[in-house]
Formats: sequence, C-alpha cells, structure tokens
Amino acid sequence: MTNYKPKILLVEPSRIVAEGLSKILSDSGLFGQMSHLSSIAHLDDYMHSIHPDVLIINPLLVTPDKQSDLSALQQRYPNLKIMAFCTQLADNAIMSKFHTVANIYTNPSHLVKSVRDITEHRAVIQKKTSENDVLSRREIEILILVAQGLMNKEIAEKLNISLNTVITHRKNIIKKTGIKSVAGLTSYALMHNYINIGG
Repeated sequence: MTNYKPKILLVEPSRIVAEGLSKILSDSGLFGQMSHLSSIAHLDDYMHSIHPDVLIINPLLVTPDKQSDLSALQQRYPNLKIMAFCTQLADNAIMSKFHTVANIYTNPSHLVKSVRDITEHRAVIQKKTSENDVLSRREIEILILVAQGLMNKEIAEKLNISLNTVITHRKNIIKKTGIKSVAGLTSYALMHNYINIGG
C-alpha cells in the first residue's frame, strides 16, 4: 500500500492549464495515472473506467444547476477527494462543495502538497483547515490592505505597527497560502470573502 500512487482525473477546459497542472503533479513522482477531460459531459464514464482517487476540477464547469451532480458524485464515490482548481472567481456555494482549493497563483510545491494531503486524508473542507494553515486576525487585516494596494510602509502606519512586523506577517501569509504575488493574494482574499469585488 505504501507504494501505491494515487490516480488523478483532471477536468479543465484549457489545454494549457491542464498540461501545466499535469506536468507539475507528474514531476513530483508522488502520483500515478493522470487523465484529462475538457468537460464534465463524460465524467461519469471516466469515473467508472479509471476509478481516480482525486478529481481536480475547474469550478466554473460546475454551474449552480450542476451542484447536485457534484454532491451525487461524492455520494457514489465516498473515498473520492475533490479539489477545485480556480482560473477565476467562482460561486462561494459551489466552492464549499470541495475538499480543498487551489488557483492559478498557487505555488507548484504547495499544489503538490495539497493534493498529497487530501490523498492522505489530512486535508479538510475550507474553514476547517488545521490551525497552522489558518490566517490570524492580524494576517487577514494585512492581507486585506495588501489586496487594496497598500505598500508595507502604508500598512504599518495604518495599523500602527512596525515595518518589520508587517514584513513578518506577510512572510507568514505567503507561507500559509503558498502565494507570493499581490494579484494572487488579492484573488485569495476575494475567494475567502475577506474583500468584495469593488469594495
């Protein structure tokens, strides 16, 4: 059992994104068969034929009227772990259906770790992540200000803390989220409802 490598089924309409994900996961050497679908039209057939351990799906393919299909899939395959891989913002109600979430700004090593963790039953649904991965109240405050375009010095002045403290918190945010860019952190803040579009 220790030599078993989990099989992954990737459902992603963009060939470029799919090939990039497949390469990152394949190069890690931790996973077995990697299959790809460009739509959810034949998902059930593939599930029956390859029996994947992990389903990585672009949540934009799961429209509100298809949410029940995702729930039914989880009932039919109780051991299946489902990851959302976001290329843009998706509906929060749909996002709550997934075991874990990654996006196009996720660091490759963090992506591999997330997939490995759910195959080892260590990952849990969003908002119930382990304490080490949860942002503190102060980190969330700083994340919001970063997403609003403030520089480290401006954040320090606004929160009345030292510049070094801001830098330390930002390093912790990067470590916990696996995201380094401002654009990626902004996307993360939006996805977790820390900020609103246009707000």
